Amino acid sequence: MKLRDQTKLKLRAILVIVLISGMIGVLYTRLIRYTKPSDLLQGIFIGVGVSLSLSASESFFLRAWMKRRSFTSAILLSTAYNLMDIIGIFIISSAIFSENGSAELSFGNIMRSPEAHDTIFFCLLMSFSFSFLLQVKELIGGRIFLSFFTGKYHKPIEEERIFMFLDLKSSTTVAEKIGHVNFHKFINDFIFTISEAIISNRGEIYKYIGDEIIITWGLKEGLKDMRCIRLFFEAVDHVKQERETFKRTYGVVPKFKAGIHCGRVVAGEMGDTKKEIAFLGDVINTTARIENECNPHQRPLLISGDLLQKISLGKEYKYEKIGDFNLRGKMEKIELYAIARNPNGGLPAEAIHSSGVTLAPNP
Repeated sequence: MKLRDQTKLKLRAILVIVLISGMIGVLYTRLIRYTKPSDLLQGIFIGVGVSLSLSASESFFLRAWMKRRSFTSAILLSTAYNLMDIIGIFIISSAIFSENGSAELSFGNIMRSPEAHDTIFFCLLMSFSFSFLLQVKELIGGRIFLSFFTGKYHKPIEEERIFMFLDLKSSTTVAEKIGHVNFHKFINDFIFTISEAIISNRGEIYKYIGDEIIITWGLKEGLKDMRCIRLFFEAVDHVKQERETFKRTYGVVPKFKAGIHCGRVVAGEMGDTKKEIAFLGDVINTTARIENECNPHQRPLLISGDLLQKISLGKEYKYEKIGDFNLRGKMEKIELYAIARNPNGGLPAEAIHSSGVTLAPNP
C-alpha cells in the first residue's frame, strides 16, 4: 500500500523523536537511577515507549482534535492526556522489568515508589515541553521555528524560491452575505481544509493577508514532483470533499485562485519586539500581479513563463499561453500561462498546447 506524502512526513518525524527520546532515556537512567543493567533497558523502554505513544497520538489524533482550541487549553489538555499515557507506559515497564514478582505490581505499589514519582515527573516535564514547543511551532510556522534555532537567516542571504499567492474569490460578497465574524470563521475553516495539501506538498505558509495566503518553497523543493502545481489541485479536491459542510454551515463553498512565480529573493530576520523571516525581492510583487490577472482571464491558476521553463508537467497537467503582459509596476513584459488538469489522460502537456516554451524534461 502506497503511503501518502503527509503520512510519510509524520512517520519520519515520529522516528526522529523516538530515537532522540531513546537516547534521553539512556542518559537519564545512567545519570539518575542506574543500579543494575536492567535499569538501562527499562530507561530505553520508557523513553521509546512514551515518545512513540505520544508522538503518534500527536500526529494522528491530538493535532486534529486540538487545532481549533486556544493555545493554553491545547497545552493543558495534551499534557493531561500525556500524563495518563506516561503512567500506563511506566506500569507496563514495571511489569516487564520487575524482579519482585507480580504480587507487588499493583497500581498503588508502583505509584507509591519514589522511583515512579521521579520518572513520571521527568517524562511529564519532557512531554509538557514537547507540547509547548509544538504549539509554538504551529503558532509561528515550522520553517520560522527551525530557522530561529539554527540562525540560518540571522544575516540576510539570497535564495531561489517559488511563491504562490492563493486568494479567495468574491470575498467581499461572501463577507456581506454571512457577516464579518462568520467570514473570519469561513476563512479559518478554508485554511484548515487545505492545510493537508500544503503540508503534503512541503509548502511553507509565509503570510496571511486578509483572505490571501502566501505560500513558498525553496526552488528545488517546489519543483520536485510538481509540488507547487500539485498543491493547488489537491486543495481543490479537499474543498470538494468538504463542500456539503461549507454549504450547511455558511451557505457558500470557497472558490479560490492562485498565481505562481519563481525568482531570487533576499531572506533574513527582521524586527525587534516581534521578529519574522522576511523575503524581499521583485518576485513577490510579480507573483501578486500574476494572481490579480486570474479574474480578468477567468483562469483559476496562472504561472509565469519563467516557472514553466523550469518545471515538468508530465502527463497530469496541461498549459495554455494567455499572453505577454505588462504587469503593473513592471517595465518588461511577462509571459503568463494557465494550468489545468489534463483531461486527455496520457498525452504529455507539450502535445496539448504548443507555445514555443521549452519545458524541463520529465524526471
